[in-house]
Amino acid sequence: MARNILIVDDSLTIRSSLEYCLKEAGFNVVAAVDGIDGIEKLKSMKSSGGSPSVIITDVNMPRMDGIAFTENVKKSSFRGTPS
Repeated sequence: MARNILIVDDSLTIRSSLEYCLKEAGFNVVAAVDGIDGIEKLKSMKSSGGSPSVIITDVNMPRMDGIAFTENVKKSSFRGTPS
């Protein structure tokens, strides 16, 4: 079973590069454009019965930066997810 990875980064180039490499390595990848989108993607994953094995996040992003995003994740049911 492939593991899920959530990528949260506002750079299309970084998201695309990570997504390509991780998919080639056999991972399922969900990509978000900022922290708020990342929170929404986590909610969507949870509602479909999934969860990420790991979260890769940028720090400097618009709307919600990586620090605030990580703080939100650590307060949620995903608090044990490495990020």
